[in-house]
Amino acid sequence: PNCQEMKSGDCHRRYYFLLPDILCQSLRSVLESARTGIYDEAGAHYEGVNINGSGNEDVDGLEARGPRQLNTNSLKEIGTLPMVFAVHCLGCDAMTMSNFLPYANSRNMIVVLPEGLHNSFNAKYCCGYALQNGIDDFNFFSLIQSEMSAEFEFVNPNVSYAVGWSNGGYMVTHAATLFRAVSPIS
Repeated sequence: PNCQEMKSGDCHRRYYFLLPDILCQSLRSVLESARTGIYDEAGAHYEGVNINGSGNEDVDGLEARGPRQLNTNSLKEIGTLPMVFAVHCLGCDAMTMSNFLPYANSRNMIVVLPEGLHNSFNAKYCCGYALQNGIDDFNFFSLIQSEMSAEFEFVNPNVSYAVGWSNGGYMVTHAATLFRAVSPIS
C-alpha cells in the first residue's frame, strides 16, 4: 500500500502461515542425532535439553526447546507445494480460519491466513473499514505470494489457491487472478 496517503497503522499488515511437517525435521530426529553425537552444520551439538529458540517437545522424557528446522536435504525431492489462502469473514480475525491448519499436514500444503485491517478486506464492493478507507488488499495478497516465494524455494505463486468465508469469499473472488482456483463460502 501507499503509506504516504494512508494512516500509518494501515501499512502494518499481518499474516500467518503453517508449513507442513514434510518440510520439517522434527525435534525427535534432532534429539536422536544428539544421542549418537551428531553435530549440525554449524558445529553445534544438540544435548536434547536446550535447542536454540523457543517451544517445547517432550521426547522420551527429555524436554527440548527450539524451533522445528527445515529439512533442506529433501527440499529438491519435495518440489513445489500448493499454497492455500484461507481468508476470514467481516468482523472475524485470521485465526477464525485456523480450522484449515490441520490440512497443511494431511494434504502437504502451505496454509496462509491473512489478517484484514479492522477485521475486514476491501473486495471492491464489500466490506467495512477496508472498503471505506480504500485499503489495497489485492496487492496485500500479491505481496504475500511474492514474499513467500522469495523466502521458500518450494513456493510458487502459480500454485496458489484460496478459500474465503463471507467478506473473505468476496475477497478471494475479487483477487481470483492471483490464484489457480478460489472457493468462496457464503
